[in-house]
Amino acid sequence: MGKTFSLDYIVRWPDTDMAGVAYFARYFDFFEIAENEFYRQKGLPQSQMYRELKVRIPRVSVSCEYRGPARLDDELRIDLWVRELNVRSFTFGFRVAQKAGNAAIAEGSVSICVLSLETQQTVPIPDRLRALLESYYQPAEKPPAGKRVAKKRA
Repeated sequence: MGKTFSLDYIVRWPDTDMAGVAYFARYFDFFEIAENEFYRQKGLPQSQMYRELKVRIPRVSVSCEYRGPARLDDELRIDLWVRELNVRSFTFGFRVAQKAGNAAIAEGSVSICVLSLETQQTVPIPDRLRALLESYYQPAEKPPAGKRVAKKRA
């Protein structure tokens, strides 16, 4: 079972609406902040991916399910793990929780493909990136709604 990367975050004024509640679209920013910190803290910032691995990692699908509100100055914990790991793509799972009490307030995912900077075509995940992702791989217990699971043939 893979590890989980966690990042603490305090809800700031620009994250909120006039009622002091985190605006729904900001959760995707929370996911992005955690993802960027994950790469940076693990020694592979995205700028290095571009320069050394010659790839970029665009998002192809995002989702978020809201469980409760985050308010101005709330201390949150954002958890990240790898839910799916394929040859040319991967999916991060995210859980945003109140730091005090650990109550989940949102869960989501971001699916990413790997593109060559030169050809702009999908390419296999480079070995260095794959090794990092594998150590955080926790396969989903069941496939996301609408996705089929291929059966192995005998």
